[in-house]
Amino acid sequence: MSNPAAVGFPPEGATPSGTPVQAGIPIAIPDSDDIHIVQTAFVDQDADVLLNGWMGESKIRVFMDNDADMVQDADVRLDIDDNNRMFLRLDQSMMIDQNTEIDLDIYEAEGILYVDLYLKNEVDIVQDTELDLMLDGWNGKSQFFVANDLDVRQNVDVDVDIDDELEEKFAIKVAIGVKQAIDVDQDADIDVSYADGGFGVDVDAIQTATIDQDTTLRIDFSVV
Repeated sequence: MSNPAAVGFPPEGATPSGTPVQAGIPIAIPDSDDIHIVQTAFVDQDADVLLNGWMGESKIRVFMDNDADMVQDADVRLDIDDNNRMFLRLDQSMMIDQNTEIDLDIYEAEGILYVDLYLKNEVDIVQDTELDLMLDGWNGKSQFFVANDLDVRQNVDVDVDIDDELEEKFAIKVAIGVKQAIDVDQDADIDVSYADGGFGVDVDAIQTATIDQDTTLRIDFSVV
């Protein structure tokens, strides 16, 4: 079963929850220069439950809560270089903080075994792009700097509660596996051209984060 959530919105706006979007910030500056910044994030969570050794009726229920918070910032500064040079610096940074809480309750009621798995996944994503651009008369010297930075923090907290009467009748083994995969793409394409006595600068900066989490629960019953 899957409970995907996707977030992505421009720095000064928001879109309806659950809709993957791309935040574009086109900025027109002199000499037909073009700056375009795209920041996107996707979050997906899956869970599988395996029950072995229980001979009666059972009900397995999985409850998922995905909370994704995304902060995006794009800062573009245009200045004049007093040293008659072209200077361009692009900094892209992303911080992902993921906290997962797993609560497992195993109990029997009226001859039915209940396995309730609660998954709460909180993801905070901060994406930041800064662009410094200075243009003036050109004397053959230019500087281009691109810096990409990624900070990932992940934490998992597990709590298992098994009914005392069940533990008296059965030896119960519980195994929980959590697989977290984060794919981050930070890309910048800079094109500088000279025509008709002036410079043209085209910048395409893209940051994309895809977060996948798979939780596997295995419960083995054996008679004491």
